[in-house]
Amino acid sequence: MKFDRLVKNILAGGVIACFYLGFGTVIIAAEPEAPASVLPDNEEVIPAAVIDLDLPPAVPEDLVELDDTVKEETPAPAVKIADEKDIVKSEEVKTDTGEAKADKAKGEAEMQIVDDVANKAKPNPLGLREAVLSALDRNVAFSIDRISPMITRTGEAQERAAFDPTISGDITYSRNKDESDGHGTLTDETTRDSTTDGGVSIQEFLPTGTTVELGASRSNANAEIANGDSSTLTNSYDVTVTQSLLRGFGTGVNLASLKQAKLDTRISRYELRGAAEALIAEVESAYWDCILAEKSIAIYEKSLEIAQQQIDEVKARIDIGNMAETELIASEAELASRREDLIDARGEYAKNRLYLVKLINPESDNIWKYEMKLTAEPVQEKENKLDSVENHVVLGLRQRADLNQARLSLKQGELEVVRTRNGLLPKLDMFVHLGGSRYANAFTASSDKDGRKSALSAGLAMEYVLGNRAQKASHEHAQLSLEQAQASLDNMKQIVQVDIRTAYIEVERSNEQVKATTATRKLREESLRTEREKFRVGQSTSILVAQAWRDLVESQIAEISSVIAQRKAMLNLYLQEGTLLERRGILTKNQ
Repeated sequence: MKFDRLVKNILAGGVIACFYLGFGTVIIAAEPEAPASVLPDNEEVIPAAVIDLDLPPAVPEDLVELDDTVKEETPAPAVKIADEKDIVKSEEVKTDTGEAKADKAKGEAEMQIVDDVANKAKPNPLGLREAVLSALDRNVAFSIDRISPMITRTGEAQERAAFDPTISGDITYSRNKDESDGHGTLTDETTRDSTTDGGVSIQEFLPTGTTVELGASRSNANAEIANGDSSTLTNSYDVTVTQSLLRGFGTGVNLASLKQAKLDTRISRYELRGAAEALIAEVESAYWDCILAEKSIAIYEKSLEIAQQQIDEVKARIDIGNMAETELIASEAELASRREDLIDARGEYAKNRLYLVKLINPESDNIWKYEMKLTAEPVQEKENKLDSVENHVVLGLRQRADLNQARLSLKQGELEVVRTRNGLLPKLDMFVHLGGSRYANAFTASSDKDGRKSALSAGLAMEYVLGNRAQKASHEHAQLSLEQAQASLDNMKQIVQVDIRTAYIEVERSNEQVKATTATRKLREESLRTEREKFRVGQSTSILVAQAWRDLVESQIAEISSVIAQRKAMLNLYLQEGTLLERRGILTKNQ
């Protein structure tokens, strides 16, 4: 009984040790670090909008997960359709009189009017923030990118599977019959025997380079012979522990693949972060392009109206003989030119609108017919919000998604060097085997016999490939790849600095350009006023007035273009430094 109790304790303790060492080490290796601050404390951001995105924090030292949150969406158009019973009342009349026909025709006309009203949806107000949130939630291309981290994360489970315990078992039954002829003797001999064997074992590889295998089996053999029956029952156990001493020793090499898989997941999340920032920039740029087209249409429509007034004034003067008919040609040419500009502006708006609708993908049965009213106004950015270029560079070197991807790839290379360096060592394993059994024999013709057996063995096993060229080549490849990754990271840091400094210069240029175009527009307004006054007193011509109008329209377009270019320049600066999500108030959990 003491022997059985000892075997049970060994088996139970071994199983608990396998699970604790194996799973405990893997869980500890996967423990995330605490998040850090992203923007300076004095940085102003838009009020936060938390969205359901698996985005990482701005710096790669953090690894946080997002939970399900409420999304903000653009409301779908609401169209009120009149009740059918209030429309087709004439169908209740069964007579074929002229009055009935008239009522029926009137009802059909009312039906057509209601249908026309129903088909013309009321434009939906769309602010810049709503457009961004709608794109992050519903953009089709971005929804593809959102799946990538989930796909990459499956690699972690595949690497963890190397430390999963394996349970195996078997059971067999065999039966034999042996008949022999006595060859002249008085008796023939018949022997029958049957055997039932069963066993179960559990094996697990631990991150320390240890393989533990526990097993237990039971065998029952019965035999029927001429001089009596016999039965043998055997219970046995086996405990084998194999420890790598050189190649495969320690958690550093055995957890390297798992850590690389975790880094792959983090890299994919930073790729998603970069895609989100690029999408925000694309949506805002398309939004401002639509605003510019709308403002251009309004300017050209106003100029077209003024050109028509100019023609009417010229015709009136021609009629009273104060002006030659040749002056009308210049005014009509200017009117035709304004129509051309208006047509181009409307076409440009239609194209920009389609592109914006594709990006935000609003909730609608037919998004291409989705009517929207852009509510944002192109207001000049305040210059006092622009920090020094060095502050923007510091943020960019910390938060650019592609730069953080390169840093994580460098860590992967370092792990690969550790793994391949260990492969240069010879394989030397130490093993210890502990086994034992207890059996009981029962005989009909003699007394029963019981017994115990135990065995203990230990040893070393060594293996080494002469030359070891494959492992040496792998290690050299890993070292060169790590050196290349470091050089790529240094090069990317320079590229980030150039991108940010270039974007900063563009912001400064756009600020000055807004001032210049505003001054030009004011001077052109004064020039037009002067030219029109001279035209009224007969000291100017229609051509000169038309030219002054053309100059004013161009200056108005240039002014609104410069304001929008300034917004785009600031947008590009935030994109290049990797802070666009935070500056637009798009936050993740624990940020």
